Amino acid sequence: MHKKRIVVTGILLLTLLCSGNLLWAQVPSLPWAPDQGLVFDGKDDHIRVPSHSSFDMAEMTVEAWIQLQDGTANQMFVTRGYANQDFSFYLMDQRIRMLAVDQEGYTHANAAPPAVGQWFHCAGTLDTQGVKRLYYNGELQAQSQGDYKAIQSQNDITIGAMLGSLLFPERPFHGKMENIRIWNKALSQEDIQKGMQTPPEKDNLTTMKVEGLVAYWSSRAVEGDTIQDQTGNGHDGTRFTEASQTRIVKTTPAEGYHGIWYSNQPSDDKYRYKYSGGLGTYCGKHRHLAHYVAEVNKTFFVYGGTKGLDDPNPLLIMISYYDHNTNKLARPVMIQEKGTADAHHNPVLSIDAQGHLWVFASAHGGKDGFLWKSTQPYAIEEFELVMQKEFTYPQPNYIPEKGFVFLFTKYTGGRELYVNHSADGYTWGEDTKIAGFGGHYQVTEQIGHRQGTAFNWHPPQGGLNARTNLYYMQTNDLGQSWTTVDGKALAIPLDNPKNPALVHDYQAEGLLVYMKDLIYDENQNPIILTVVSKGYESGPENGPRYFHIAHWQGAGWKCRNIVETDHNYDTGSIWIDEGVWNLLVPSSPGPQAYCTGGDVVLWQSQDQGETWTAVREMTANSPRNHTYVRRVVNAHPDFQAFWADGDALQPSPSRLYFCNRSGDRVWVMPNSINGAFADPEPYPQASNTQ
Repeated sequence: MHKKRIVVTGILLLTLLCSGNLLWAQVPSLPWAPDQGLVFDGKDDHIRVPSHSSFDMAEMTVEAWIQLQDGTANQMFVTRGYANQDFSFYLMDQRIRMLAVDQEGYTHANAAPPAVGQWFHCAGTLDTQGVKRLYYNGELQAQSQGDYKAIQSQNDITIGAMLGSLLFPERPFHGKMENIRIWNKALSQEDIQKGMQTPPEKDNLTTMKVEGLVAYWSSRAVEGDTIQDQTGNGHDGTRFTEASQTRIVKTTPAEGYHGIWYSNQPSDDKYRYKYSGGLGTYCGKHRHLAHYVAEVNKTFFVYGGTKGLDDPNPLLIMISYYDHNTNKLARPVMIQEKGTADAHHNPVLSIDAQGHLWVFASAHGGKDGFLWKSTQPYAIEEFELVMQKEFTYPQPNYIPEKGFVFLFTKYTGGRELYVNHSADGYTWGEDTKIAGFGGHYQVTEQIGHRQGTAFNWHPPQGGLNARTNLYYMQTNDLGQSWTTVDGKALAIPLDNPKNPALVHDYQAEGLLVYMKDLIYDENQNPIILTVVSKGYESGPENGPRYFHIAHWQGAGWKCRNIVETDHNYDTGSIWIDEGVWNLLVPSSPGPQAYCTGGDVVLWQSQDQGETWTAVREMTANSPRNHTYVRRVVNAHPDFQAFWADGDALQPSPSRLYFCNRSGDRVWVMPNSINGAFADPEPYPQASNTQ
């Protein structure tokens, strides 16, 4: 896995002007500026230039005249390959960046952009010392040093966007660009100033090519959808707009079931990470990943897959199903290659009344969330891209005759909670903030037309690693209005930690709260499953940790510890079956104790959660920890839950598993499949602890 290393050695901006929350760079005046340019709408417009060996360069310069129409959205000017591959010239987090790969990871020079609507000349260079430099109107703004690596690959050049493997535009540019040039050398500041001061009609292309000009695109050389390369080198680009985009993709069959391995926040101790392991069914704030459909007698499920541990961007959006008529697993297929190793981008699944499969592939704080819809009911061979927008930790629910209620997170002020509604999945309203007082993680659930959400709070001191407190609220009108559990109206968005939705003040007890699951009892009262602990770091020092429930009993909440566990990110599911409460969690330490996951244990309560008994150890003597046990919506008795495994201390292969409701059968999803279907592999018989 590549690591990111950013070292900014010099920021040479002399003046920053504040406009709202955005800092604009004050740039030198211009001798001239374009009166036209290639126009990009910030939605779909982009230009593709096929890969060529002349784009393999020991050093380079990319330059363009730019006029921004949006200074806040992340957007690409010119890039070769996907994010963090080769080079990228772009706007990210309200900073213009010149990025190029290093021997390990990448570095970039970055600076605040000039004001929206203002033409400016922008150039980025890479030299053989690994130094990246960024210039505005011929003046150096910033530079950074990295471990030098030449630009060499088979990747195409894209202007105005970034393309994943499915060739859908991401981070689209909104504005105009003119005189876009790529050189096979790092131009000096004098060279850049000389070039930008020369109007196009005075260009000497013969001399410029001798001096290293590789490609040159402008609005003066457009013929239909072709943007001609003015150097004559043949690097013509093709313009793509919304009308020219195909949004139907055929899924790609996988070799077998391979979950992604992921880690978060190195800890510099023997536990290695804050959390880590096989996280194909991560995270608990993605809901739901699997649904049983009685009409076709199949359990459909999604997960985060991988092409292999050696791939720097391995996350694949995968979907498959288990056919209960034949007791076979379908060969999994890839909908999308997400272009990241970050398991926060894992998908969730919803199914509409007509049987179409809706896959929400999450972003992680950005605008690269994708919504896919199967073109045929209950079929995984072909999907339509419905939309791309900002959503993280997606939690959609479909209500017959009403449509989708979609709860999710946006990073608008920390992790804030939002809701949206769509009757058909295509037309959505405005995102409505429902909670935002420092940041939150939530778990949601639907019962009839009611949608409930339970969430914690990230206090100012400590932020997300100090997450604490527990809140619950619900809506009966698709998110338009919200109440407490006992029906008291709430003023939305909640903006203060002391509010009527508070279930319990865990901060006063010095406890952290990790969200796991939310269900409703036989009386439709919410039961919230969490893990509580004394600190965020792995290890016994912050124990004991407990799976913990908060149960609404009509007149108040009853909160209690139920089962001890050894890691904050041990995640499982709770459900009720014929009056028996079931808890399926990796509460046994497993081979990597005090790390994420462990061995899976089925616990049961016969007295509505008062006392619990471990009735079966499901995965004893495993070589790797089992993680993120996810229950199936409307589960069939033969496929109650599924999860993944992985070594928590180092990157490893990750297998996927599922179990029946009684917990006496566990199956492994096969690594390799010949043909369209395969038998699941029986796991060694689970042991009965009674």
